[in-house]
Parts: sequence; C-alpha cells; structure tokens
Amino acid sequence: MKARVLVVEDEPHIRDVIARKLAGEGHEVAATGSGAEALRLIAEGRPDAILLDIGLPDVDGVSVCEEARRLTSAPIVMLTGEASPQMAVRALDVGASDYVRKPVDLGELAARVRAALRARTGPPEAPGPVELGALTIDEDNGVVRYGDQAVEASPTEIRLLAFLARHPGRAFSRRELLEAVWDDERGEHLVEVHMSNLRRRLRAAGCPARMIRTVPGRGYRLDPP
Repeated sequence: MKARVLVVEDEPHIRDVIARKLAGEGHEVAATGSGAEALRLIAEGRPDAILLDIGLPDVDGVSVCEEARRLTSAPIVMLTGEASPQMAVRALDVGASDYVRKPVDLGELAARVRAALRARTGPPEAPGPVELGALTIDEDNGVVRYGDQAVEASPTEIRLLAFLARHPGRAFSRRELLEAVWDDERGEHLVEVHMSNLRRRLRAAGCPARMIRTVPGRGYRLDPP
C-alpha cells in the first residue's frame, strides 16, 4: 500500500536510513528533525502515517503526538529508547497507535507501518455505527458517545471498542483482539494499555464501571450497558 509517510527523527543518520527504507517500500516520504516543523508538515501535507521520535530537541515527542492528534487521525508510531517505556505509554495515552524501541530494526519498522496503514483502512465491510443502550460508536467518523456525553478516544481505542461492541457478551483473548484490531504480530501489552485507557475514558463519561470486563483465563468482553 503506497502512502505518504512523515518521519520525525532528530538524528540525521537514523532519519535518512528510515526514509530510504520506506521510500524503497514505495512510500512517499517526508522527513524532519523538528517537532515544530513536523506539526507544520502534518497540517499542510496530511500524511497517511507518522513515525515520531519521542526525544526531539525542540518539543518532546509526546506533546507533538498530542497536538498532531488534533490535526489528523493518521496512525502515529512512536520511536523510543530502551530507557523510556513510560514515555511510550504516555504517547499511547494521548493517541499514538504503537511504538518501536531503538535501535530500530528496519524490517520490523516497515512492517509496523504497513500494519498501521491496514488498520486505518479498516475491514472490507462498512458495518456503520454501533448502538448498545446509551453507548453509540461511530467508527467511520471517530465519534463515541454515552448518552449525551462525548467520549474522547484515539482511533485505535475506537476500533477496539467497536469490535467488542459488535460482539456483546463474547470474551476475546488479547491475541484475538490483536489480530482483529491491529492485524499483525506485536506484544499483548498494547491491548492492556488501550483497554485501560478505554475504561478510564468511558467511566469519565458516566459508563458503568464494569461494562468492559476482564474474564479470567480468557481476556475481555463488553457487556451491554
């Protein structure tokens, strides 16, 4: 899938190597080492996917991610050093889709970009909004509501919630959720992080605390409110 990819990395050598790899995959690549410049490129160029380093010299990558999420629904894959997993979790919390630890394996990175683009495209069918009692999930337009309260959620969180809502009362393992929502191989911890975020966001909108249940030995299920 050819796409416009923005690479935001302050180390010139790493930035150039990643850009060449993605261009070799057939993508149209723009690259910068500045968080401020990245936000300008996002606003003007509307990339299909973004690779964003957490450790930028002018603006920290989490702040860039948070601001970028206001500008675009494109998947954001964070690049993080081994010493900063907490920063990566913060990035997921403000809307990143995934993260890759440095030193970067170029094959893995290219695969993560492909997976992020597939996830953005979504499944072949267009099932439309899901309504379960007071809960409404409009995946196409990125809108979740509980009654008259809007639920602020990232595109990945909305996909995850919509998938569970289309199968109310059925428990799914973390691996099944990874395959259904992300469609590639990665750590099951991502499901746990996004599920924790979803629960917090839903509770803030007034949803019952146990609407998303942990099923011991199985995974997660959504019970209709």
